[in-house]
Amino acid sequence: MFGKTTEDTVSEQKDFLQRFNLKDEQVYHKLFQQFYSYLVLFAERRVENHKVAEDIVQEIFINIWESNKQYNSINGFKAYLYEAVSNRCADYWKHRAVEEKYMAHVLYEQKLPDFSVQEEEILRELYAAIGELPQRSQEVILLSLEGKKNQEIAQLLNLSVLTVKTHKKNAFRYLKNRLQNLVLLVMIIQISKKISCHNVSG
Repeated sequence: MFGKTTEDTVSEQKDFLQRFNLKDEQVYHKLFQQFYSYLVLFAERRVENHKVAEDIVQEIFINIWESNKQYNSINGFKAYLYEAVSNRCADYWKHRAVEEKYMAHVLYEQKLPDFSVQEEEILRELYAAIGELPQRSQEVILLSLEGKKNQEIAQLLNLSVLTVKTHKKNAFRYLKNRLQNLVLLVMIIQISKKISCHNVSG
């Protein structure tokens, strides 16, 4: 469809984008399927991590769906996608550059109780892995670890509940692969509950 140059094809593309601008889910999924794999490869070359690349691309498509931005041409839409991915990849490396400072800040803000050395080490590993997530996914997962429910997180971050669930799903999938220890994840969840109780009582 997009390789043709006839007037009929131009008209079809215009109609296709009009439907997309009107939030036609069928059109959205078609565009997602067409560009997703190329964008992931594009992002992976820049962040050197396949899972992070997938999360970046998925987050961009979520933001596109939730935004009111209008697109006038397929080429313009494609250019926007690649520019958005490139910017997110740059943000990823900027965040990694200040990861240690960020971790120290998070640990301080959480006001961690005096857990055992083993539990504190698990928390450090957790926050190190969280620091590798896209910015919005970090915000969602940190609020989740504080004990916030999906609806609360959605209101705090001005997102839909569906978007929050998507971020959590992608984040926990990445953390599971990153930590590679299911028992460790269970312990992390238990500790996060302790953190939540501590914050409420404090």
